[in-house]
Amino acid sequence: MAGKSYKDYLDESREKEKAPVAEEKNSKDNEVELDEVETWREQRQETPTMTVLDNTAITETLEEQREESRKVLESIAESNATLVETMQGIVESNSESNKALLEAVAALTDKIELLETKLEAIENLEIPTPIVNLSMPNKRVEKKVHRDKKGVITHITESEVFDEDDGDE
Repeated sequence: MAGKSYKDYLDESREKEKAPVAEEKNSKDNEVELDEVETWREQRQETPTMTVLDNTAITETLEEQREESRKVLESIAESNATLVETMQGIVESNSESNKALLEAVAALTDKIELLETKLEAIENLEIPTPIVNLSMPNKRVEKKVHRDKKGVITHITESEVFDEDDGDE
């Protein structure tokens, strides 16, 4: 079972290349092939026709498309011009409103400072409140002092108390 080596295959292929290949052809086969080639040539030579393409429809369509494109571009240019004018108006009005807002903020800041100084003056202001004790003859007044959670007096309520002895007179 000895296999062929690569060298054996290489030698065989070289021998095949060196040997002239001679095929026997029948002269009738050659004639048939020549006839077929000649008829094919005749067919090819008989049919050369020149076709003229009618480009008028294509040209008209392209011109219509160009005209439509030009109209679209003109309308876009007009709308862009309108947009530019509108945007300029918006920018101008925004700048004016921003200036007015800045002036209003500055005025409010000044007023807030003034109010803060007045509040400080009011907080530091000490107003003496006199305590007046008025009593009516034959009437007794009971006073109740009301205080908040911190112990500061919020208000005082007064109510009359009648004595039973005073009512007989």
